[in-house]
Amino acid sequence: MNVFLVEDSPNIRSLIRLCIENIGGRIAGEADSQQQAITEVCLLKPDIVIIDLWLREGSGFMVIQALRAQLPDVILIVLSGQKSSQMEAICLKHGADYYFEKSASCYVQLEQLLKGFAERYV
Repeated sequence: MNVFLVEDSPNIRSLIRLCIENIGGRIAGEADSQQQAITEVCLLKPDIVIIDLWLREGSGFMVIQALRAQLPDVILIVLSGQKSSQMEAICLKHGADYYFEKSASCYVQLEQLLKGFAERYV
């Protein structure tokens, strides 16, 4: 299972990397900006993309829309620092498959979700 990370915080990327490595996943690549994410994900074609909505350059929303249009089968997981059912609904409407609010427990939930996907790719 290949996972691409779109996150501008090195600390959060490290936590997500641990989740992926704990379940035997592979980091396909990482990006911290909208354009870099779209370009690299379309080139590398990972199984799963984990996306932060608020990037240092650009928007996670634009990443979701672009990737959904170009790679309809990729699994898109949003991690957001904003707790909002409205934000979750917007992300899902625009093509995200899953939405998690960034919190201590979200990494446990994310790891469990990824573990389920990893079993499919064995």
